[in-house]
Amino acid sequence: MTNDRIYYSREAERVARRNQVVTVLLFMALGLGIGAVIAILFAPDEGDKTRKLIAQAVEDGYKRGMETAGDTLSKLEPEFPDVRKRFNDLIGSIRK
Repeated sequence: MTNDRIYYSREAERVARRNQVVTVLLFMALGLGIGAVIAILFAPDEGDKTRKLIAQAVEDGYKRGMETAGDTLSKLEPEFPDVRKRFNDLIGSIRK
């Protein structure tokens, strides 16, 4: 991947790279979750059992995502003090 952007400080470049890594990790987790649900949907099980498996997979994925997000937020908090509040506000707005 070539990087044709011009950064006017090393700090701006570092923040941009960190944001890119976080974005890639989040989309990978989302893709894995979607893949798991699709795999369960095509599994040769009864409908009731499949729904339970999907519910369990979604719950497990949510828990793992929140753990990963918590770890990531802990690492980012020294540089971005309000990042945890913004994340919690975002999750709260999604859950409504």
